[in-house]
Amino acid sequence: MPKDQKKKPTPRKSKPNVRFSSKPETSHKRKASPVQGLSPESSNKKQHRTGSQEPTAGKSTTSEGSTTGNSAPDAGQEDRGEAKVDGNAPSKKKRVRNQLGIHPKEVPKEARPTQVDDYRLHMRSLVDESRTAVREAVERATKLIREVKAVSGPIANDIARIPAEHLTTVFTMVQKAGLQGFCPDIEGPAHSTYNQLHRHLAVSAFQFLSSSFALIALNVNNYYASDHNLCTDMYNNFVYGTLAQNTKKEIRRPGSLSHALRNSVANKARTRISFHLFAPACKPEGLIGIESHVNQR
Repeated sequence: MPKDQKKKPTPRKSKPNVRFSSKPETSHKRKASPVQGLSPESSNKKQHRTGSQEPTAGKSTTSEGSTTGNSAPDAGQEDRGEAKVDGNAPSKKKRVRNQLGIHPKEVPKEARPTQVDDYRLHMRSLVDESRTAVREAVERATKLIREVKAVSGPIANDIARIPAEHLTTVFTMVQKAGLQGFCPDIEGPAHSTYNQLHRHLAVSAFQFLSSSFALIALNVNNYYASDHNLCTDMYNNFVYGTLAQNTKKEIRRPGSLSHALRNSVANKARTRISFHLFAPACKPEGLIGIESHVNQR
């Protein structure tokens, strides 16, 4: 071969883009393990279905992923009176209730208006019902007043000296407080809400009676009656001291209070009689008479 003739470069053969690896070729995505109760095909379909949301509550799904039916109304919208009926906007009645602050669940069934054909007859029946209730209350109050007047004793006599108008105001205070009667819980805690209400009513009623001069016959000092702390301490001492002790004594020995009352009345009578008998003897002329009587013997 001549020297001036150059050797032509041989074209390089392109190697095929083949990767050699000992591991078998696998995809980048991991295959989902079959779920119990589902076939591997259905689990793979569920995994490859990306970008789709799971069906929400209130929607029924088919095997192909399509939804049928309407979604259930939200619970918060139903409470606010904004629930849609059959996909329509809320009715006018619900909008009015929402603006007035009336929720559908707060309106009882009895409060809904009823159709009345004859208003005169309807109102007459309502008036008759109210008259019956008033008549029964008057009869019950008359009976109680009759029974109260038949009671005798030092406390009953003191209450009888208070004018009836002031007693009516006191009873109205108890009724407006929501109490059926004045019955404090003696065995319970003194600072409970129930007992605090009774204490407030008792002190307020006493100060009202004393300031309106309804207790003049009982010689109540208005200066001490106007002291709220003093009246509160006196109430606590009487209710949770005297009444509590008497209640425990009666529970332990039934009939002990009535027996003690009879003995106290008898002792007071004996004291009064003995004082009247020995009072003249304490005078000088009485002592001289007793000495002369003794000397004559």
